[in-house]
Amino acid sequence: MAVKCKLHVLGAKNVRTKHKGSLFIRCYLSAGNNTRIQLNSRETNTSSSKNADFLFWDDDFSLECRGTDDFVSQLKQENVIFEIRLRKTTPLFGKMGASSQLLARGELPWKNVFEAPKMEVQTWVVMTPNKLDEDDAKPPALQIAMKVEVPAALSMEELVTSPSELKNEGQKLTIFEMEDEEQ
Repeated sequence: MAVKCKLHVLGAKNVRTKHKGSLFIRCYLSAGNNTRIQLNSRETNTSSSKNADFLFWDDDFSLECRGTDDFVSQLKQENVIFEIRLRKTTPLFGKMGASSQLLARGELPWKNVFEAPKMEVQTWVVMTPNKLDEDDAKPPALQIAMKVEVPAALSMEELVTSPSELKNEGQKLTIFEMEDEEQ
């Protein structure tokens, strides 16, 4: 069976950083067979977001994979993981070789999406900050919309995970083995 997922990152609120660089959203989706997919949103400059109550991202991702009923049942037990990350830039080198720093992390159970009317949700994912700052009265939150489609007309014997069957709309897509969440 084919499973289609559409993820729309609308924006974020209560995101504070004292560092210069670029903010972006990283998302991890379970792909079965002990693998997960990493998606990165476009980056927004921190200088344009210093006094913003809401950071507007408006990024879309669309994925399709094949799996069995067991795959869908397993997926319902998993969470979609969202991270707000900062990529610091240095004036001399720009973004070349710049790693990113985790600012906040949150999760949305797949079960919430599968059990929603029309398997579609729009919600705020409240994040846990990586470091607590005394100035931060409210935790960061990410506004997302997700939709899952599981067409019933396809064969149940179809099995996942050829990376060539995964699609996205112009964004970075990385597939790797799952590791412990305590990284």
